[in-house]
Amino acid sequence: MIPNTMHHDSGGNVALHRCRAGIVWRCLYVTILALASPTVTAEDARRGRDLYETHVRPTFVKHCIKCHGESKQEGGLRLTSMESLLAGGDSGPAIVPGQPEQSLLVEALRYESLEMPPSGKLDDETADGITKWIKAGSHWPPGLVLKPT
Repeated sequence: MIPNTMHHDSGGNVALHRCRAGIVWRCLYVTILALASPTVTAEDARRGRDLYETHVRPTFVKHCIKCHGESKQEGGLRLTSMESLLAGGDSGPAIVPGQPEQSLLVEALRYESLEMPPSGKLDDETADGITKWIKAGSHWPPGLVLKPT
């Protein structure tokens, strides 16, 4: 326990101060985290769902999970759930939510490193949509596991 200290201000009043550095630092830390963390609004969540349903789900089902699904995982990568995207494959995590420039999936779709899908580069609109989805936080419906059609 830190002892009480007496402080005399210029008016001659005595003020009692209790110094609790641990509490002060914790409050400061929580405040900084709250200010630095982005707040997800209902509009952000809706936009993330829309990007997922418009760009991610159809692209993954049509072009990806045949080779990166439950029964086959080329390069150790599965693209059927958020958990599998974050776990990644032999080269590392497929995505870094909020950071498309750090996401291997974006590099592969743009043919900047790996070239996916190998059958041919997807149109820019599809790659841009997936990039926007990652930048928006990578919304994935809770508990959803994609299956081939």
